[in-house]
Amino acid sequence: MKNWQSHSTLRAVMLVVLAVAIAAGMGSLARVFRGQAAAARATAAITAIEKLVSTVKDVETSYRGYLIVGEESYLTPYHEALREVASEIEALRASDRDAPWLRRSAANIEQAVGHKLAFAAEVVRLRRSESPAAAQALFSSGEGKQRMDALRRRAAEAQALAGARVAALERELKPMVALLAALLIVTAATTLFFLLAARRIRAAHARTAQLMADVIGRPPGGVAIVAKG
Repeated sequence: MKNWQSHSTLRAVMLVVLAVAIAAGMGSLARVFRGQAAAARATAAITAIEKLVSTVKDVETSYRGYLIVGEESYLTPYHEALREVASEIEALRASDRDAPWLRRSAANIEQAVGHKLAFAAEVVRLRRSESPAAAQALFSSGEGKQRMDALRRRAAEAQALAGARVAALERELKPMVALLAALLIVTAATTLFFLLAARRIRAAHARTAQLMADVIGRPPGGVAIVAKG
């Protein structure tokens, strides 16, 4: 009786352990998923910034042909690059909404892009409405390079911030992953215990049933002696 009670108590304790392990595991798993999603957003922000800076550089390259020749057809790549910049700024704004820590850096980048595009538009305007010399003088003044360098600095700052964010998230995820692995081991061990316990109980029931069958099927000793007499 005591042995049965001790087994029942042990099973109850193991059930509690299993329930706690499952609940903790689900919580850890949710935190891991959230951390991975945040790291993915930070990585996406780095990529978006790189692409935006590259496209702004394409804007500068694309209007040089128009600056030299003066034909409107040479502005086709320029207008295409402007549309791409607008699209990539929207993508950066979307990253900003998902990552509040990036908001200030994204605003600084957008401001620097605006300054660079305003310079490009002024060069095109001068070439179109005034004179090639005035446009060339502005283009060669070095102001465009200064604005591009300012954009690169802003982009580098934002990328460094995003990189630090990814590194911090990875550090946070390591103990969570280790905890999750430990909880999985506890859950597996507890499940194995219950499987073995259930097997032992079935075997004990089988032995008890066989013993009862043997007792019921065996004739009483007194009846056997009378029959012999």
